[in-house]
Amino acid sequence: MKKILGYLKKHISEDFNLGFYLFTAVFLASAFWINYTFKFRREVIDSAATEWLKLLYYALFFAFPYYVTSVAYAFFYRKWDFLKSRAFWGVSGFMIFVLTLNRSTISMSDVILEAVSIPQEVSQLAWLILLYILRIATMLLPLIIFKLIWDRSRTDFYGLTTKNFDATPYLLMLLLMLPLILWASFQPAFLKTYPRYKPSAAEVFLQLPYTATMLIFQIFYALRFVMVELFFRGFAVMAMPAAMGRGVIMPMVVLYAFWHFGKPMGEALGSIFGSYILGILALESGSVLGGVFVHMGIALLMDWAAYLQVTYFK
Repeated sequence: MKKILGYLKKHISEDFNLGFYLFTAVFLASAFWINYTFKFRREVIDSAATEWLKLLYYALFFAFPYYVTSVAYAFFYRKWDFLKSRAFWGVSGFMIFVLTLNRSTISMSDVILEAVSIPQEVSQLAWLILLYILRIATMLLPLIIFKLIWDRSRTDFYGLTTKNFDATPYLLMLLLMLPLILWASFQPAFLKTYPRYKPSAAEVFLQLPYTATMLIFQIFYALRFVMVELFFRGFAVMAMPAAMGRGVIMPMVVLYAFWHFGKPMGEALGSIFGSYILGILALESGSVLGGVFVHMGIALLMDWAAYLQVTYFK
Protein backbone atom coordinates (compact mmCIF):
# COMPACT_ATOMS: atom_id res chain seq x y z
CA MET A 1 0.00 0.00 0.00
CA LYS A 2 2.94 2.32 0.71
CA LYS A 3 4.14 1.95 -2.88
CA ILE A 4 0.66 2.73 -4.26
CA LEU A 5 0.35 5.83 -2.09
CA GLY A 6 3.81 6.84 -3.26
CA TYR A 7 2.76 6.57 -6.91
CA LEU A 8 -0.36 8.66 -6.27
CA LYS A 9 1.51 11.30 -4.27
CA LYS A 10 4.18 11.62 -6.94
CA HIS A 11 1.69 12.01 -9.77
CA ILE A 12 -0.53 14.53 -8.00
CA SER A 13 2.41 16.63 -6.78
CA GLU A 14 3.84 16.85 -10.31
CA ASP A 15 0.59 17.06 -12.27
CA PHE A 16 -2.01 18.94 -10.23
CA ASN A 17 -3.26 22.14 -11.81
CA LEU A 18 -6.25 23.74 -10.10
CA GLY A 19 -7.66 25.32 -13.25
CA PHE A 20 -7.48 22.11 -15.26
CA TYR A 21 -8.92 19.93 -12.51
CA LEU A 22 -11.79 22.39 -11.96
CA PHE A 23 -12.46 22.54 -15.71
CA THR A 24 -12.56 18.74 -15.88
CA ALA A 25 -14.90 18.53 -12.88
CA VAL A 26 -17.32 21.09 -14.38
CA PHE A 27 -17.16 19.39 -17.79
CA LEU A 28 -17.94 15.99 -16.29
CA ALA A 29 -20.68 17.36 -14.03
CA SER A 30 -22.36 19.00 -17.05
CA ALA A 31 -22.06 15.82 -19.11
CA PHE A 32 -23.51 13.70 -16.31
CA TRP A 33 -26.43 16.10 -15.87
CA ILE A 34 -27.25 16.11 -19.58
CA ASN A 35 -26.93 12.36 -19.98
CA TYR A 36 -28.83 11.24 -16.89
CA THR A 37 -31.46 13.99 -17.00
CA PHE A 38 -32.34 13.69 -20.67
CA LYS A 39 -31.20 10.07 -21.15
CA PHE A 40 -28.99 11.38 -23.95
CA ARG A 41 -27.18 8.17 -24.80
CA ARG A 42 -30.33 6.04 -24.86
CA GLU A 43 -32.67 8.55 -26.49
CA VAL A 44 -30.28 10.01 -29.05
CA ILE A 45 -27.48 7.55 -29.80
CA ASP A 46 -29.07 4.17 -29.19
CA SER A 47 -32.27 5.29 -30.90
CA ALA A 48 -30.54 6.21 -34.15
CA ALA A 49 -32.47 5.21 -37.28
CA THR A 50 -29.75 2.91 -38.67
CA GLU A 51 -26.82 0.95 -37.27
CA TRP A 52 -24.34 3.00 -39.32
CA LEU A 53 -25.76 6.26 -37.99
CA LYS A 54 -25.54 4.88 -34.46
CA LEU A 55 -21.85 4.05 -34.97
CA LEU A 56 -21.21 7.57 -36.29
CA TYR A 57 -22.90 9.01 -33.21
CA TYR A 58 -20.77 6.79 -30.97
CA ALA A 59 -17.57 7.89 -32.71
CA LEU A 60 -18.49 11.52 -32.06
CA PHE A 61 -19.68 10.67 -28.53
CA PHE A 62 -16.26 9.20 -27.66
CA ALA A 63 -14.16 11.71 -29.60
CA PHE A 64 -15.76 14.81 -28.07
CA PRO A 65 -14.77 14.26 -24.38
CA TYR A 66 -11.33 12.93 -25.24
CA TYR A 67 -10.30 15.84 -27.44
CA VAL A 68 -11.94 18.51 -25.28
CA THR A 69 -9.99 17.28 -22.25
CA SER A 70 -6.76 16.94 -24.26
CA VAL A 71 -7.00 20.50 -25.60
CA ALA A 72 -7.87 21.77 -22.11
CA TYR A 73 -4.76 20.03 -20.76
CA ALA A 74 -2.61 21.69 -23.44
CA PHE A 75 -4.15 25.08 -22.59
CA PHE A 76 -3.82 24.96 -18.80
CA TYR A 77 -0.33 23.40 -18.79
CA ARG A 78 0.93 25.38 -21.82
CA LYS A 79 1.99 22.13 -23.49
CA TRP A 80 0.91 22.33 -27.12
CA ASP A 81 3.54 20.13 -28.74
CA PHE A 82 1.67 16.84 -28.43
CA LEU A 83 -1.30 18.33 -30.33
CA LYS A 84 1.05 18.86 -33.29
CA SER A 85 2.14 15.22 -33.16
CA ARG A 86 0.84 12.77 -35.75
CA ALA A 87 1.34 10.05 -33.14
CA PHE A 88 -1.23 11.66 -30.84
CA TRP A 89 -3.88 11.98 -33.54
CA GLY A 90 -3.10 8.54 -34.94
CA VAL A 91 -3.27 6.71 -31.60
CA SER A 92 -6.28 8.64 -30.31
CA GLY A 93 -8.14 8.21 -33.61
CA PHE A 94 -7.42 4.48 -33.56
CA MET A 95 -8.65 4.35 -29.96
CA ILE A 96 -11.95 6.05 -30.88
CA PHE A 97 -12.35 3.62 -33.79
CA VAL A 98 -11.85 0.59 -31.52
CA LEU A 99 -14.36 1.85 -28.94
CA THR A 100 -16.90 2.52 -31.69
CA LEU A 101 -16.34 -0.94 -33.16
CA ASN A 102 -16.75 -2.40 -29.67
CA ARG A 103 -20.20 -0.81 -29.40
CA SER A 104 -21.35 -2.72 -32.49
CA THR A 105 -21.01 -6.05 -30.70
CA ILE A 106 -24.65 -6.12 -29.57
CA SER A 107 -25.81 -6.04 -33.19
CA MET A 108 -23.10 -8.54 -34.14
CA SER A 109 -24.34 -10.95 -31.45
CA ASP A 110 -27.92 -10.66 -32.70
CA VAL A 111 -26.90 -11.34 -36.32
CA ILE A 112 -24.69 -14.33 -35.44
CA LEU A 113 -27.28 -15.99 -33.22
CA GLU A 114 -29.97 -15.49 -35.86
CA ALA A 115 -27.74 -17.30 -38.36
CA VAL A 116 -26.98 -20.20 -36.01
CA SER A 117 -29.49 -22.72 -34.78
CA ILE A 118 -29.51 -22.34 -30.98
CA PRO A 119 -32.18 -23.90 -28.74
CA GLN A 120 -34.44 -21.20 -27.38
CA GLU A 121 -33.83 -22.38 -23.82
CA VAL A 122 -30.11 -21.49 -23.92
CA SER A 123 -30.39 -18.43 -26.17
CA GLN A 124 -29.99 -15.91 -23.32
CA LEU A 125 -26.87 -17.59 -21.94
CA ALA A 126 -25.42 -18.11 -25.43
CA TRP A 127 -26.08 -14.47 -26.37
CA LEU A 128 -24.32 -13.14 -23.27
CA ILE A 129 -21.29 -15.40 -23.73
CA LEU A 130 -21.06 -14.47 -27.42
CA LEU A 131 -21.38 -10.78 -26.56
CA TYR A 132 -18.44 -10.91 -24.17
CA ILE A 133 -16.34 -12.92 -26.62
CA LEU A 134 -16.99 -10.28 -29.28
CA ARG A 135 -16.31 -7.42 -26.86
CA ILE A 136 -12.96 -8.98 -25.98
CA ALA A 137 -12.10 -9.73 -29.62
CA THR A 138 -13.01 -6.26 -30.94
CA MET A 139 -10.54 -4.71 -28.50
CA LEU A 140 -7.80 -7.35 -28.42
CA LEU A 141 -7.38 -8.02 -32.16
CA PRO A 142 -7.05 -4.32 -33.12
CA LEU A 143 -4.42 -3.82 -30.39
CA ILE A 144 -2.44 -6.82 -31.65
CA ILE A 145 -2.59 -5.46 -35.21
CA PHE A 146 -1.59 -1.98 -34.01
CA LYS A 147 1.43 -3.30 -32.13
CA LEU A 148 2.60 -5.56 -34.96
CA ILE A 149 2.35 -2.84 -37.60
CA TRP A 150 2.97 0.52 -35.86
CA ASP A 151 4.46 -0.20 -32.44
CA ARG A 152 6.91 -3.07 -32.91
CA SER A 153 9.62 -1.42 -30.82
CA ARG A 154 7.57 -1.84 -27.63
CA THR A 155 8.85 -4.81 -25.61
CA ASP A 156 5.69 -5.44 -23.55
CA PHE A 157 2.04 -5.54 -24.56
CA TYR A 158 0.85 -2.21 -23.12
CA GLY A 159 1.48 -3.02 -19.48
CA LEU A 160 0.48 -6.69 -19.53
CA THR A 161 3.55 -7.59 -17.49
CA THR A 162 4.38 -8.84 -13.99
CA LYS A 163 7.20 -6.30 -13.67
CA ASN A 164 6.68 -4.03 -10.63
CA PHE A 165 3.49 -5.91 -9.76
CA ASP A 166 2.74 -6.87 -6.15
CA ALA A 167 -0.74 -8.29 -5.52
CA THR A 168 -0.77 -7.59 -1.76
CA PRO A 169 -1.84 -3.89 -1.78
CA TYR A 170 -4.49 -4.59 -4.41
CA LEU A 171 -5.88 -7.41 -2.28
CA LEU A 172 -6.10 -4.93 0.60
CA MET A 173 -8.01 -2.52 -1.67
CA LEU A 174 -10.50 -5.29 -2.46
CA LEU A 175 -10.95 -6.09 1.23
CA LEU A 176 -11.67 -2.41 1.92
CA MET A 177 -14.30 -2.45 -0.83
CA LEU A 178 -16.03 -5.60 0.43
CA PRO A 179 -18.26 -3.95 3.11
CA LEU A 180 -19.49 -1.37 0.57
CA ILE A 181 -20.26 -4.11 -1.97
CA LEU A 182 -22.16 -6.11 0.65
CA TRP A 183 -24.18 -3.03 1.60
CA ALA A 184 -24.95 -2.30 -2.06
CA SER A 185 -26.18 -5.86 -2.60
CA PHE A 186 -29.17 -5.11 -0.36
CA GLN A 187 -30.27 -2.18 -2.55
CA PRO A 188 -33.09 -2.80 -5.10
CA ALA A 189 -31.35 -0.71 -7.79
CA PHE A 190 -28.22 -2.86 -7.44
CA LEU A 191 -30.20 -6.08 -7.90
CA LYS A 192 -31.74 -4.76 -11.11
CA THR A 193 -28.27 -4.83 -12.67
CA TYR A 194 -26.54 -7.67 -10.82
CA PRO A 195 -25.93 -10.53 -11.13
CA ARG A 196 -25.19 -9.98 -14.79
CA TYR A 197 -26.52 -13.43 -15.64
CA LYS A 198 -29.85 -14.23 -14.03
CA PRO A 199 -31.57 -17.64 -13.92
CA SER A 200 -33.10 -18.71 -17.23
CA ALA A 201 -34.46 -21.79 -18.96
CA ALA A 202 -30.85 -22.86 -19.66
CA GLU A 203 -30.54 -24.51 -16.23
CA VAL A 204 -33.47 -26.87 -16.90
CA PHE A 205 -32.42 -27.53 -20.52
CA LEU A 206 -28.77 -28.26 -19.64
CA GLN A 207 -29.71 -29.99 -16.38
CA LEU A 208 -27.28 -27.80 -14.49
CA PRO A 209 -27.71 -25.75 -11.31
CA TYR A 210 -27.78 -21.96 -11.61
CA THR A 211 -24.38 -21.85 -9.90
CA ALA A 212 -22.84 -23.84 -12.77
CA THR A 213 -24.30 -21.70 -15.58
CA MET A 214 -23.28 -18.55 -13.72
CA LEU A 215 -19.70 -19.86 -13.43
CA ILE A 216 -19.64 -20.60 -17.17
CA PHE A 217 -20.80 -17.07 -17.89
CA GLN A 218 -18.33 -15.53 -15.43
CA ILE A 219 -15.31 -17.03 -17.18
CA PHE A 220 -16.01 -14.75 -20.14
CA TYR A 221 -17.26 -11.92 -17.96
CA ALA A 222 -13.99 -11.91 -15.99
CA LEU A 223 -11.82 -12.00 -19.12
CA ARG A 224 -13.64 -8.90 -20.30
CA PHE A 225 -12.09 -6.92 -17.46
CA VAL A 226 -8.60 -7.98 -18.47
CA MET A 227 -9.33 -6.41 -21.84
CA VAL A 228 -10.88 -3.25 -20.38
CA GLU A 229 -7.78 -2.60 -18.25
CA LEU A 230 -5.44 -3.45 -21.12
CA PHE A 231 -7.24 -0.96 -23.35
CA PHE A 232 -7.95 1.97 -21.03
CA ARG A 233 -5.06 1.78 -18.53
CA GLY A 234 -2.68 0.11 -20.97
CA PHE A 235 -3.10 1.28 -24.55
CA ALA A 236 -4.81 4.63 -23.80
CA VAL A 237 -1.99 5.52 -21.38
CA MET A 238 1.15 3.82 -22.72
CA ALA A 239 0.69 4.10 -26.49
CA MET A 240 0.38 7.89 -26.41
CA PRO A 241 3.42 9.97 -27.43
CA ALA A 242 5.94 10.80 -24.71
CA ALA A 243 5.35 14.52 -25.36
CA MET A 244 1.93 14.19 -23.73
CA GLY A 245 3.55 13.24 -20.41
CA ARG A 246 1.14 12.95 -17.49
CA GLY A 247 -1.54 14.48 -19.69
CA VAL A 248 -2.47 10.95 -20.81
CA ILE A 249 -4.40 10.32 -17.59
CA MET A 250 -7.28 12.81 -17.50
CA PRO A 251 -8.50 12.42 -21.12
CA MET A 252 -8.60 8.66 -20.50
CA VAL A 253 -10.56 9.20 -17.27
CA VAL A 254 -13.16 11.41 -18.97
CA LEU A 255 -13.47 9.03 -21.92
CA TYR A 256 -13.91 6.11 -19.53
CA ALA A 257 -16.69 7.98 -17.71
CA PHE A 258 -18.52 8.58 -21.01
CA TRP A 259 -18.05 4.89 -21.83
CA HIS A 260 -20.01 4.15 -18.62
CA PHE A 261 -22.95 6.39 -19.46
CA GLY A 262 -25.18 3.42 -20.24
CA LYS A 263 -24.77 2.12 -16.69
CA PRO A 264 -26.30 3.29 -13.38
CA MET A 265 -25.12 6.79 -12.45
CA GLY A 266 -23.43 5.62 -9.25
CA GLU A 267 -21.31 3.17 -11.20
CA ALA A 268 -20.44 5.83 -13.79
CA LEU A 269 -19.40 8.26 -11.04
CA GLY A 270 -17.28 5.58 -9.40
CA SER A 271 -15.55 4.94 -12.71
CA ILE A 272 -14.05 8.47 -12.59
CA PHE A 273 -12.16 7.90 -9.36
CA GLY A 274 -11.33 4.29 -10.14
CA SER A 275 -9.88 5.04 -13.57
CA TYR A 276 -7.93 8.02 -12.23
CA ILE A 277 -6.25 5.91 -9.55
CA LEU A 278 -5.69 2.85 -11.75
CA GLY A 279 -4.43 5.03 -14.60
CA ILE A 280 -1.82 6.63 -12.35
CA LEU A 281 -0.74 3.22 -11.02
CA ALA A 282 -0.39 1.88 -14.57
CA LEU A 283 1.59 4.94 -15.71
CA GLU A 284 3.94 4.89 -12.73
CA SER A 285 4.46 1.12 -12.49
CA GLY A 286 4.30 0.25 -16.18
CA SER A 287 1.91 -2.63 -15.40
CA VAL A 288 -1.87 -2.97 -15.71
CA LEU A 289 -2.09 -6.16 -13.66
CA GLY A 290 -2.98 -4.23 -10.51
CA GLY A 291 -5.94 -2.71 -12.32
CA VAL A 292 -6.93 -6.11 -13.69
CA PHE A 293 -6.79 -7.57 -10.17
CA VAL A 294 -8.93 -4.80 -8.65
CA HIS A 295 -11.39 -4.34 -11.52
CA MET A 296 -12.02 -8.04 -12.00
CA GLY A 297 -12.19 -8.59 -8.25
CA ILE A 298 -14.78 -5.85 -7.67
CA ALA A 299 -16.90 -7.01 -10.63
CA LEU A 300 -16.93 -10.63 -9.48
CA LEU A 301 -17.57 -9.67 -5.86
CA MET A 302 -20.57 -7.56 -6.94
CA ASP A 303 -21.88 -10.42 -9.04
CA TRP A 304 -21.50 -12.98 -6.28
CA ALA A 305 -22.95 -10.66 -3.63
CA ALA A 306 -26.06 -10.22 -5.80
CA TYR A 307 -26.12 -13.96 -6.55
CA LEU A 308 -26.24 -14.74 -2.83
CA GLN A 309 -29.05 -12.22 -2.37
CA VAL A 310 -31.29 -13.59 -5.12
CA THR A 311 -30.46 -17.23 -4.35
CA TYR A 312 -30.53 -17.41 -0.57
CA PHE A 313 -32.08 -14.23 0.84
CA LYS A 314 -35.05 -13.60 -1.47
